[in-house]
Amino acid sequence: MVSIARNRYDLTNVQNTFFTRNVLPDRSVDFITLLHTLEHIEDPSEILEDVSMVLKDGGLLYVEVPNIFAPKSCFYTSYFAAPHIYMFSPNSLKRILEQHGYIVMLEGTLPRGICALARKGVRKSSGKGDDVKSITSLIQGYKKQHDRRAMLYRHVLHTLPVRALIKLRIPIISKLLAKLKEHIRINKVI
Repeated sequence: MVSIARNRYDLTNVQNTFFTRNVLPDRSVDFITLLHTLEHIEDPSEILEDVSMVLKDGGLLYVEVPNIFAPKSCFYTSYFAAPHIYMFSPNSLKRILEQHGYIVMLEGTLPRGICALARKGVRKSSGKGDDVKSITSLIQGYKKQHDRRAMLYRHVLHTLPVRALIKLRIPIISKLLAKLKEHIRINKVI
């Protein structure tokens, strides 16, 4: 992205860096992106406050995160296998941005999650929250599915006889067992 900004648009002051509040002076940046970052941060509120301090008044923040309501948009079929500390829905992403003084201008879905483009502005909150019961039941369903797959993997497909059958390279048997193993693997890449 930095090379595109420099070469295609003749922007000179473009940086790709690990963000901390001390890296840049206050109110010195026009645009910041957080691409699949916020869900890994221990305190998203702190990073959003730091970004707000560095952004100029009216500066833009673009955020992409996995969508808790669309698990196949993530790299893993299980949220619990990925190192995500937080999960967001479209409403919760919008709400946390608004709570930290951003005005959400655009929001949408992507193949890998949800996104929002927000302008640094006046603090306001919509007061609309997510349906906590639906999020809780969704997480419990994925946890059950994850536990079932983990049990199958450990107790059936990871046993010595099955691994031996795969290594014998009998084409039909090893192909079927490898397909089954891939199908129920815990960290199945989508």
